[in-house]
Amino acid sequence: MSFFTNKMDWKSRKGKTIIVLLSLSVLVPLIGNLLSNRKYPSEQQAKVACDKWADKGNRINYLYEYGYPDNVYLGETYRTNRKCRLEDSTNQYLGFQGVFSAEDKAKEGIQLTARTEIKAINLKVTKNFRY
Repeated sequence: MSFFTNKMDWKSRKGKTIIVLLSLSVLVPLIGNLLSNRKYPSEQQAKVACDKWADKGNRINYLYEYGYPDNVYLGETYRTNRKCRLEDSTNQYLGFQGVFSAEDKAKEGIQLTARTEIKAINLKVTKNFRY
């Protein structure tokens, strides 16, 4: 193995080639990780981050009925204008953001039945949570 001896002339063409190859072997994986945009180490952590982001969206708080006809209860809940959806094929959660209609905004704080829905409209992907 005279190729890696102490008497190697690092200024020669062979020496420069070895330096370049060793540098590339370190840099290529680092650049690959940066370009892959994998921000979260697991699917679960990406989901938690997306859910936290979604919870910070615009809110509509309202009361809702639940239970059976003879035992009806009132509860408080809310909807936001943000949603998360898993996209397995790209290893990410997509963060959708939309707007509430004027009709849905008017439901703020009132009691709704189980059939009444509040939904954000015009949802578009605005954030990606890759893992």
